[in-house]
Amino acid sequence: MTSEVDVLVLDGESRAALAVVRSLGQKNLNIWVCTHQTLALASSSKFAGKTLACPEPNKDPERYKSWLLETVGKFKPRMLLPIVDTSLRLVLESASSLPKETILPFIDLSVFNKINDKASLLNAARRLGLDVPETLVFKTSDLDSSEVRGKLNAFPFPAVVKPLSSKIFLDNQFVSPPVLYPNTVQELTSLVDSERLNSNVTYLLQQKITGAGTGVFAVFKDGKLLANFAHRRLLEKPPTGGVSVLSESTAPNSAPIEQAMNLLKHFSWHGVAMVEFKQHLDGKFYLLEINPRFWGSLQLAIDSGRDFPGILWDALSGDSNVAIVGHEPYKVGQRLRWSLGTLDHAIALVRENPPQAVKSILARNTLALASQWSHTRSEVFRLSDPKPFFVEFWHWLLCLVKR
Repeated sequence: MTSEVDVLVLDGESRAALAVVRSLGQKNLNIWVCTHQTLALASSSKFAGKTLACPEPNKDPERYKSWLLETVGKFKPRMLLPIVDTSLRLVLESASSLPKETILPFIDLSVFNKINDKASLLNAARRLGLDVPETLVFKTSDLDSSEVRGKLNAFPFPAVVKPLSSKIFLDNQFVSPPVLYPNTVQELTSLVDSERLNSNVTYLLQQKITGAGTGVFAVFKDGKLLANFAHRRLLEKPPTGGVSVLSESTAPNSAPIEQAMNLLKHFSWHGVAMVEFKQHLDGKFYLLEINPRFWGSLQLAIDSGRDFPGILWDALSGDSNVAIVGHEPYKVGQRLRWSLGTLDHAIALVRENPPQAVKSILARNTLALASQWSHTRSEVFRLSDPKPFFVEFWHWLLCLVKR
């Protein structure tokens, strides 16, 4: 019996989920969206079919897994697409209990665990010849060790302190410990003394790489490359580094595509991935992490001619007579702007230094508002599908009131 649900998209509150729904909706597929929000971006798209309510995976992972098994078992979608790290982890942990006919186009749990541990990933990348930031793994209790103190005194500050994994399981839920930026050993010690670092979390102290963020996107089928794409971040939220709010597609020869593909092939990749680098002032690209799922700037790739959700569906759905378009040149110089993210970026600048922020925004065009109009598209607002923008704006206003 053929399922009435072609694709079940999880995490409908995310912008990547919206990009997936819009992409696959062009193929006239029946797409259902799951979300823990009352009103969500992807479910408000005209391409979304039914919306299913679900528990919040970060706050109640066990209840989410029970819901997942019941829902997927009942509707048996042809393909299941988790969009964020936590739901992907919970799907992979539940994979053996999900219907065999439902396609899970991702790496398996063992590979996920290897790349989710950033120290393990960086060690593997170093052995393959990739440049990686100098890194020290520690817990707050380690700072009392004379050996660790000696390593800290020789460490190249300024640095970044981040958790070993983006999501940490603490007190029966998944949390995201903050990323911090100590400029000296003394500032790191102060973070520990002020208890801004959790004693139960393992951290990475990492050399701070100053430069533009670069992402290499790819989709594989059983270790075989189907398509790739490269972009750079022009603006981020927060301004010190984070998610992209303005990005631009770049030529393959100006990005570390070969390094990224070698790394993914090392793990016999299956499904989509975003390999994240930063280009340092010395011109080298330093690996930061691999995201084994759809990413925040997915819509940029689609706008540039690399429709990763469509390629993934065509390659793995079993539909016959489908040509996979993945190796033709894509549009270089295409830009994508997350409008409300840009506004948040500007607000952060103004809060830090109002006179300087106003001067740089108006006189130096730091938000790139007065350039590349013909090559820039809005990530969320589309005339052909406007409702998601108003849903996002409503949520943004609610968050603004709560700040």
